[in-house]
Amino acid sequence: MMTAGQQTDVVDFFVDTIAIDNQVVAVLDVINVSNGNQVLARRAVRRSEFSSTWSYHRFTLPFTLLQVDVGDQLQVRVWFADTAILRAQQLTIHGATETYRYGGDGIRVKRTRSSPGVPDVVSHYHGAWQEWTNGVGRVTTYTLGGKVIAQRNTVTSTVTFMIGDHLGSVSATTNAQGQRSSVQYFDAWGTIRAGTIDATGYGYTGQRRDDTGLMCDNARYYDPA
Repeated sequence: MMTAGQQTDVVDFFVDTIAIDNQVVAVLDVINVSNGNQVLARRAVRRSEFSSTWSYHRFTLPFTLLQVDVGDQLQVRVWFADTAILRAQQLTIHGATETYRYGGDGIRVKRTRSSPGVPDVVSHYHGAWQEWTNGVGRVTTYTLGGKVIAQRNTVTSTVTFMIGDHLGSVSATTNAQGQRSSVQYFDAWGTIRAGTIDATGYGYTGQRRDDTGLMCDNARYYDPA
């Protein structure tokens, strides 16, 4: 848990060009979700802050956490402008670091989440397929026609089947006996308006939700809120 005082979140990403009128290419902010999405810090990132193209640069987002807010749910958001090609390599959020690796086509193939005092969680991806390990067990997803249909968790010794809607969103799950175990409903932009599915991070349009709270659409990171 974070303590009161000065904190810093970190974002690493690259940009395609630094020669276009010093445009804003991204806006970073950190919000307190538990306090009505109160903005604790915000900054814009401009092209002039990159010394070169296609190499990762680090940007910090310092903020102050008050004692009354300790234990609240915080979220870092990265708003990528449509004027640039960017790709995140590392996010350090509330003491935990997520590192990303990509294949030659620009699609994410690996995610590593490191938190103090707990084993790293390592996820490998191939299209919609995903497998993650945390030193204790393994979770493997199974796909059909490019969509996730099931997940096996060796930690809980369970198999979960996923049911999608017309957009490919994971809207319900069943257990191995075919009994419905959970449901969730989305609004038009992907915010969960009712229900929850804790067994999987797959949700709106079948995309993965990272521990940052953002959805990885490969071409961008999306915050449905």
